[in-house]
Amino acid sequence: MKKGFKDYLEKTGEVGYVTRVVHEVVEVAGLPGVNLSETVVFESGQLGQVSALENEAVEVLVLSKKIVKGGTKVARTGKKLEIGVGEELLGTMIDVLGRPLSGKAKHNERLVNYPVDVLPKGIGDRERISRPLQTGIVLVDLLVPLGLGQRELVMGDRKTGKSQLVMQTVMSQARKGSICVFAAIGKRKTDIMKLQNFLKKENIAQKTVVVAAS
Repeated sequence: MKKGFKDYLEKTGEVGYVTRVVHEVVEVAGLPGVNLSETVVFESGQLGQVSALENEAVEVLVLSKKIVKGGTKVARTGKKLEIGVGEELLGTMIDVLGRPLSGKAKHNERLVNYPVDVLPKGIGDRERISRPLQTGIVLVDLLVPLGLGQRELVMGDRKTGKSQLVMQTVMSQARKGSICVFAAIGKRKTDIMKLQNFLKKENIAQKTVVVAAS
């Protein structure tokens, strides 16, 4: 979000107030025209997403670790949640809102805002999967062949090598010219640093984007 609280307040003309706080979810009164899933901006700088509409108030999920206090003013944006995407993110680490955490990923005007929640294509409109996805692990490629473009769930107990399998696949695909996005969900900082060091060591960092969702 390039604009701030005052900009959106002037644009929409609606102001709300936080009336109740329950951890990451807050209740906001005073936004009569707000829509479900719309992004809102708090006067204290945080972003939020409307998760439920009630009779006299709305429920908002706070998209920040910083606590929102009761009485804080809230402004509508009139838009759904968006993040900036583009080739400029390659070789960087970002958070779940696309904000830079390391590398060259400072705010770049060439990034294109793209909505997070989009209606998925129907089966008939999707591209046909006709090529294999090489993981780089011979046993996996022979016994469990994967299609390039399909979804695949990697399951297993802790410390059984799930991350290593994914990292090997990223290395294999990046060396073939594919762009890879690695979402580190709930990972410790040390694990994320190991991942970054691995990408740099294998000289594939410029083909990857790391999303740190911890």
